[in-house]
Amino acid sequence: MDDTAGGGSMERAALRDAFRRLGLDEGEVGVWAAGEAEEGTPQLARYRFLSALWPKMIDTWRHDTERNRIARRLLAAGANHEELIQFARAVAYDTVFSMLYYLEDDGRDNCDDLPAWALVQTRADGQPTAQVLGALFEDLLGLDPSGNDGADIVPLLPGPWVKQADRTPGDDTA
Repeated sequence: MDDTAGGGSMERAALRDAFRRLGLDEGEVGVWAAGEAEEGTPQLARYRFLSALWPKMIDTWRHDTERNRIARRLLAAGANHEELIQFARAVAYDTVFSMLYYLEDDGRDNCDDLPAWALVQTRADGQPTAQVLGALFEDLLGLDPSGNDGADIVPLLPGPWVKQADRTPGDDTA
């Protein structure tokens, strides 16, 4: 669909502008905007939510180790600063990923009669829409602002999705 065509073209152009305002790389703007315009998925809300997680919850450890009492003690005891940051970011990433996964699959087996939850898009005035932001965990790693898809922390992550070959050399804990 061409952005200058009639019909939904204004909507597509507005979506593209909104993604740019959020700082999305120009090469990705069309992909994310097309998902919303053509498939009806809430890609703008999805991107806005996910792109904020890295700087606010994962990469904050790049700068905050000195403010953490335990991190200061580890550094004073001779811990390598870069490795401590890498470890803290890996733990933060794993926590964020696990929470996003839990939003999708809360293990509600035998709980069909109990309340559940979902993360939904809201309008600008804060009123919820019917658009559910699902499977957010699937896009988290790809939104690493470094552009490296978490390559520096993936080898440290626990779990079955990390292949043995991806672990840090000399790591015999797997």
